[in-house]
Amino acid sequence: MITTTVTCLPRLTVHWQPWQLAPIAEATISVFRTKIIDNESIINNYHSLLQPREQQRAARFRQTADRNRYILGRGLFRVMAGQITGKAPQSVSIVAVPTGKPILRENPNWHFSVSHTGDWVLLAVGQTPLGVDIEFVNPRFIIDDLIPSVLSAAEQRVLIESTDSHLFFYECWTRKEALVKATGEGITNDFINIPALEGEHMVKSSLIGNNFPWQIQPFFVSDTYPAALANVYINSMESPQFYEIDPARLSEWVAVH
Repeated sequence: MITTTVTCLPRLTVHWQPWQLAPIAEATISVFRTKIIDNESIINNYHSLLQPREQQRAARFRQTADRNRYILGRGLFRVMAGQITGKAPQSVSIVAVPTGKPILRENPNWHFSVSHTGDWVLLAVGQTPLGVDIEFVNPRFIIDDLIPSVLSAAEQRVLIESTDSHLFFYECWTRKEALVKATGEGITNDFINIPALEGEHMVKSSLIGNNFPWQIQPFFVSDTYPAALANVYINSMESPQFYEIDPARLSEWVAVH
């Protein structure tokens, strides 16, 4: 049996730096957060960046909040893709590989991952396979039926001893989901075998589709929004950088580009 390592790092305390439309760093992974807004003018500016098929997908959302999250997430993706390629964001060619992950046709060595829920949109960008996930801790959501198919036996024991079972469950979920998004394997019946507890784990390569060494970095986007970044471990890569984006300020830049 061929195995690989998945290392779950301790939760990181993040300092969110304001992003000043600077070039995307090549020696690290950049993680961006932006808060959802319902300003129609600003949403329209991001909507203008989308290609027709993306605008059609946006129109299919029945809930305005879901539509706005998609538009902001995809628009932010295009802004960063434009920074990398030197092209106007709306003209960047984004294609999906067979696993469904989006890549830049002209710059396939760059990797992107978008996640959004509730108040936040999260985007990770870097030159290594990666995935990011964010979840809202909803204390009213009944997790009992999901636990057997999401958490391993060891994780279930920790959950029982946890002072906040909902928070622990969602933290595990983000770590697992970030990894399967990074590998492109998606959620499978083996989701419980994706490790989420802190430490180094040996995992069957067939489970995640490759034998690269992976690491998972948990962090918080805000108090009730745990998140995780998963990426292929590269020894020379610098620590991830975390940036805050003001959607209104970036919208002003979008309006003139």
